[in-house]
Amino acid sequence: GEARSAIDALCEKLQEAKEEKRLLKEQNKYLLQALQKMGSAPPTTAAAETPELLSQDKINEYSKIGEQGMAVSAWRSQILKDSE
Repeated sequence: GEARSAIDALCEKLQEAKEEKRLLKEQNKYLLQALQKMGSAPPTTAAAETPELLSQDKINEYSKIGEQGMAVSAWRSQILKDSE
């Protein structure tokens, strides 16, 4: 009945959250690769030791120290291109 559909809705929400987290991880993977190409990212070992998602602050920090000083939006489009 009602409880069952509430549980189903909750499970669906959890699935969506998991998917979102997975997509963020993918995005961060491409971001790290793009940053490494510019030589402004930590070595992969450091990245592997800290598998948690890059915070927005970190992304902003990296984009500031990137040689070309690309804006975060520019990073994002670059990451999307690289991930195609």
